[in-house]
Amino acid sequence: MHTLQYVAVKLTTEFDGSNADELREEAVSDVDSTLSGDSRPYSDWYDWFVVGGGRFVEGDDYSNSTHSVVLYGENKDEFVAKMDEALGLQLDKVKRLHEQLDKDFDLDHEVSIYERTYNNSAVIEGHSSMTAWGMRRLAGMLNGHWDPDSHFLDITNGLPSPRYLLGEIEKDPSEGKFWALVPVDFHY
Repeated sequence: MHTLQYVAVKLTTEFDGSNADELREEAVSDVDSTLSGDSRPYSDWYDWFVVGGGRFVEGDDYSNSTHSVVLYGENKDEFVAKMDEALGLQLDKVKRLHEQLDKDFDLDHEVSIYERTYNNSAVIEGHSSMTAWGMRRLAGMLNGHWDPDSHFLDITNGLPSPRYLLGEIEKDPSEGKFWALVPVDFHY
């Protein structure tokens, strides 16, 4: 399966109006090098990815590219719109998981099933591993765990939330000139 994620990255050089291509290259390189390799500090849920958007944008599905990278300093409105789109998808997933659990999950029943396993009961009936999976996914998302349904990652601060990025820009608007938003096509 594939998922499009928007990855925000703080660059070392600020946007000055004439260096957009250089900054896009830096953003793609930073994201690629951070997500690659054996350590993969943010997650292990994906097996490969294409920086620049892959199949979700125009161009080669399997080559990194810079043409879809959005620089905050160059186009704040597009940066915010794409970030909001990704965060909207994240919120929709949280709401769907909550609705599913609210409808299908009986915590007392699930705890009693769990309790019976510790009383040497040979037959456990009525346990839904999908319900437990949904609960784990919802708890992970509410706890700030980055996964295929996050659709956004602030790779500089290591969160699927823009709170530090936006706080930094709110405190000092000139900091926006250092941020880029990079679409990444992840396969998992």
